[in-house]
Amino acid sequence: QLDDASQKVGFLQEQVSILDKDNYYYKQSNTNLKRKLRELTGAGAHEREALEEARMLVERERERNEALEAELANLKGYVQKSLGASSVRVSRQELRPLSAQHVQDLRLSRQSQPSKPSTPSLE
Repeated sequence: QLDDASQKVGFLQEQVSILDKDNYYYKQSNTNLKRKLRELTGAGAHEREALEEARMLVERERERNEALEAELANLKGYVQKSLGASSVRVSRQELRPLSAQHVQDLRLSRQSQPSKPSTPSLE
């Protein structure tokens, strides 16, 4: 009976030893997984901040674009009303560079011409 009890105690000690090893392994795994989770959570937070900053930048640029489009529309309307000009589409091939002197000459010649009435006379 003593032999039987000592065999049971030996078996239980062996089981406890195996369970201690398993417990140590799982504690280490748990610690490593927690560390990785903290790292990934921190990286995710940084990415969220960068994304939010990019969204705010896009929104500001969108608002700026809308303001510039409104300003351009106002300018086009002013030019069409005051100068009687209309839009003309020109291909890139037809464009030619103007020198500063040529622009100045065009302005002077425009100033020397009498202004045209906005409505044709019925005479």
